[in-house]
Amino acid sequence: KEDMKAAMKAREEGKTALSVIRMVNSAIKNTEINDKIELDDAGILGILAKEMKTRQDSLTEFEKAGREDLISHVKEEMAVLQKYLPEQLKEDEIRTIVQEAIAAFISSF
Repeated sequence: KEDMKAAMKAREEGKTALSVIRMVNSAIKNTEINDKIELDDAGILGILAKEMKTRQDSLTEFEKAGREDLISHVKEEMAVLQKYLPEQLKEDEIRTIVQEAIAAFISSF
């Protein structure tokens, strides 16, 4: 809610952020109403991830079509969503974690 207020005060610069925040709030409320539940943090992160995936798919299509105007808009929306998602691990970080887990599993025998 605080981010929505800040986006409203930012006027022109905050239009994209305000639009994305409203869209996410709407998706959360729709899910809660349709499923008759109150979403926890994991559920909200799931919605954010779904919205990010939708934009990634759109970005791919817009790049294929050469729609620079839409590409920049979708990238702005993705930047707003990214602020609310946890940082993703890089491939080498995942590889290290998996190798450590395998080594720990093997050494336990």
